[in-house]
Amino acid sequence: MKVRSRYTFDQFLAYIPYFTIGAGIVLRIAVFLSNRSLILDEVNVARNLFERNMLALAAPLNYHQFAPPLFLWSVKLVTLFFGFGEQSLRLFPFISGIASLWLMMLVLKRAVRLSALWYPLLLMSSGYIYIRYGTELKQYSSDVVITLGLLWLALKIDLLKVRPLTFVAIWSIAGSLAIWFSMPAVFVLAGVFGYYLSLLIRQDRSRTGILLLVGAVWGAQFLLYYFLLLKNEIRSDYLQSWHKDYFLIAIPRTTEQFIHNLDVCNNFLGAAVGNTTIATAFNLLLLVIAVIFLVRKNIPVAILLLLPLVCLLGAAAFHKFTLLPRVVLFILPVILILVGIGLEQLLKVRSAVVRYSSLIIIAICLVNFNNFQYIFKPFEVEEFKKGFDIAQQERINARHFYVSDLITPIYFYYTNIHPNRDKWKDLAGANQLAWNTNYDSLVQAFTGKSAVLYEGGDETSFNNELAIDHKYCKTVVVKPFEGGRICILTK
Repeated sequence: MKVRSRYTFDQFLAYIPYFTIGAGIVLRIAVFLSNRSLILDEVNVARNLFERNMLALAAPLNYHQFAPPLFLWSVKLVTLFFGFGEQSLRLFPFISGIASLWLMMLVLKRAVRLSALWYPLLLMSSGYIYIRYGTELKQYSSDVVITLGLLWLALKIDLLKVRPLTFVAIWSIAGSLAIWFSMPAVFVLAGVFGYYLSLLIRQDRSRTGILLLVGAVWGAQFLLYYFLLLKNEIRSDYLQSWHKDYFLIAIPRTTEQFIHNLDVCNNFLGAAVGNTTIATAFNLLLLVIAVIFLVRKNIPVAILLLLPLVCLLGAAAFHKFTLLPRVVLFILPVILILVGIGLEQLLKVRSAVVRYSSLIIIAICLVNFNNFQYIFKPFEVEEFKKGFDIAQQERINARHFYVSDLITPIYFYYTNIHPNRDKWKDLAGANQLAWNTNYDSLVQAFTGKSAVLYEGGDETSFNNELAIDHKYCKTVVVKPFEGGRICILTK
């Protein structure tokens, strides 16, 4: 009877990953079908796709956007068949988001036992950052696919057993695709190179030349990519200014600088596993356990997983790569894999108190972290389509419609590019406001009924910034929606 019970429990554990992936896929489908408005970054990527042919997409992008050529070509191909609507633009990231769940399971199966595999997989299936950027027109979800694909391939292909020519062919192709598909792939490839090198040093150095050849292929292409597409952009004042709060200070000398570094690291750790105090403390413990275990028991895998993270932090310290959570989404699965390894070791402790306490903490973390509610309610970020709809419901035409500067690209997309742009044709040709517009003078000049579409802010700050006073208007009605406000004014 005991044997049968154990067999049943093992079967149950074996099916958990598939249930978890299934739930994650259902969640992503629901979010994808909710068809939320494109945000500013998505619109600016869409404008590049709309305005350029395939060849031109291999050059640096306009509108302060950065994306690898193969990603752009993939999305462009989709738009050639399905147009420039939200769902067609997001289709490739959506497919990448689903593929990343499957690849995550494959990698975890090679690194973690079933008893601990479910936790990191469930975090990835239900976490906000993984869901959002798995259904958004940016390259972040395909970055994750590339990372996991490279890790899986490294753990699967044994340099000492496969034919040298086969190894060179597989990794030359895989590495080349990764570099042109994902800007941060170079960090992961550094881990892959270090992984194989450590195996060769320990077991058979005769094949080192093969690995060096593959590394040279990767290095040559990355240098080409860097000088053609990245060099000038990385040094741009815009990029340095925008991401200054997400760089590390290489040599912190003051308490404030130490705190800054800790806050930046904690910010993207929180995105990976949850930002509550209990989630941070518990998962940090699991990470420490994982690092100690790998350094003591499995140096090659330690290099494979930790070297990309070390390289990333180094690049952030030299202001070459930002630690903005969405940009480092590619490294978050690595953190989750380490969390799984740490959990496996923690559950081996022969103490019922430790094991059951860990499971209770995990349950609390998952309750706080999961976003399965979006299966049943709309996933919203910046719903400016609602602002356009409100303006039309109020019978506002283009002459009396004013759009703030940050929303102008979004407005342009919906009135000039979107397949259903005729829906908002009455708003086409609206007044597009500069960033330094004097709103007090603007409101005084209004005639009849007008509307101002504005981003973010609460109602009080909105009114204050627009300098709206009832001495200029009979009525002032502010209608909020997710991510913005529309102000209806009647003179």
